[in-house]
Amino acid sequence: MEAMRKVAIIGVGITPFKARYIDKTYFELAYDATKLALEDANKNGAIIT
Repeated sequence: MEAMRKVAIIGVGITPFKARYIDKTYFELAYDATKLALEDANKNGAIIT
């Protein structure tokens, strides 16, 4: 069994709230939010490995 790594939430990213997204999939929305969270974390000086 592989040891689990410790993780921390270090940034926040959200997508605009809409009733429906015709032009984006759930995967694309999650990707956008993740990208924004990583950008936010980098602004706070976090080390991302």
